[in-house]
Amino acid sequence: MTTEDSPHSDAIVDSKAETHHRSWNSNPSGGLGMQIVATVATLEECDPIELPPLFDAVDPEALDALFSDTDNGVKLVRVSYCGYVIDVTPSRFVVRAAN
Repeated sequence: MTTEDSPHSDAIVDSKAETHHRSWNSNPSGGLGMQIVATVATLEECDPIELPPLFDAVDPEALDALFSDTDNGVKLVRVSYCGYVIDVTPSRFVVRAAN
């Protein structure tokens, strides 16, 4: 795994497994949904605004709410978006191409 292939300093790209791992946390600049869109845009080599709204795949506010409380028992949410499968856990998300 390497961090060299990603502009995100907290990202780990496993080219052999074709996955993109990124830790996340709530922040005032958009939260988890924005981080997912930014990561997919990086993988697609496009501007995030060129992608369809994440809301077409999942409600970003509901996703943020699920993971805002780590004691609620939610361990994993899987989302399909723009030809990728995104597995979201309380501390990170993994993006991989859908087969």
